[in-house]
Amino acid sequence: NSDIKKTDFTIACFGFLYPHKGAAKLIEAFSKFVKLYPDVNVKLKLLMTVKDDYKTVNEFEFCKKIIEDLLIKDYVEWYVEFLEIDVIKSHLEDCDCVILPYQYTEESSSAASRMVLSICDCVAVTPAPIFDDIRDCCFTLDGFEKENIFYFIESAYKGLDENLVNKVKENRNNWIHENNWTSIVKIYD
Repeated sequence: NSDIKKTDFTIACFGFLYPHKGAAKLIEAFSKFVKLYPDVNVKLKLLMTVKDDYKTVNEFEFCKKIIEDLLIKDYVEWYVEFLEIDVIKSHLEDCDCVILPYQYTEESSSAASRMVLSICDCVAVTPAPIFDDIRDCCFTLDGFEKENIFYFIESAYKGLDENLVNKVKENRNNWIHENNWTSIVKIYD
């Protein structure tokens, strides 16, 4: 019910911390939400693996600086090590929504999105083609910018359209059934 305001609201992001994954834009959008909704106990969980390469290390430093500059360090939890599946699940299953704010990429699919879909009801993705094969199972942001991300965060907090939520949930449940090992084995049996 959108008339009842939540006092706790947790957003997450998951994957490797490469620049095209959009973590910096998510952090900026999240900061706007923190400032506009000061009475909400809001948290951003960044389960973003930093690998031993300059791209992810530089992106981590860049994102940490944004967090410090925007004064939201107390609202953000970083998990930068490669996590086991059960640990990922424990962090994500209680989140109100997971946002994958990827920018345009040549990658053909996202393993992170499949992992998140198997755990979370509310997953939002950008219009990037990498999500085309799971788009019906997710909420799609109106664009790639921090304003589009903020709009979704605010909408998720206030309460998304119930018909859309039910349709996405039904599609997600079908996707999970179609992609479980028992169903896959039947195809090749």
